Amino acid sequence: MLYPVCRNQILLTRLCIGIILQRAGKSDSLHMLFLDSLLNQHGCWLGLDLVGWDGDEAAWVIAQHADNFVGFQEKCLRFLQEADQQENTNPHNVAYLYDRIQINKGGLQRYGTQMRIIDNKIDFIRLEDEHHLEYYRACYQLPPVYIYKKSP
Repeated sequence: MLYPVCRNQILLTRLCIGIILQRAGKSDSLHMLFLDSLLNQHGCWLGLDLVGWDGDEAAWVIAQHADNFVGFQEKCLRFLQEADQQENTNPHNVAYLYDRIQINKGGLQRYGTQMRIIDNKIDFIRLEDEHHLEYYRACYQLPPVYIYKKSP
């Protein structure tokens, strides 16, 4: 792990996510700006080699919840895809962020990571191709749908 200070900053930021999700806009903006400055500084995703597994996950959580900043999410996705090709991030993160961006833009999700509860039933939000969903999920090491729908 090359950047323990960077990792620790990201982990501390992730601890604040619970608070961030309860507040609107300004906190999200600050954490997004923090991560964006780190991405600009390094020119790549803060992956496993730079910040370790938990730092990678924490950076992804910040990107995943920056729903008001789709352009930033798209930038993170490009970096994540490059990191995934080098096996330098959790592949789940790519699928989740891709779907989140698609839903935020009013589009269709590919990997079935975004759901809602309607009449006490878990339902996917707008799927691109339900017939190939299990294949797409397997490409990013996501569990089968029947397992995913059971998870909390």
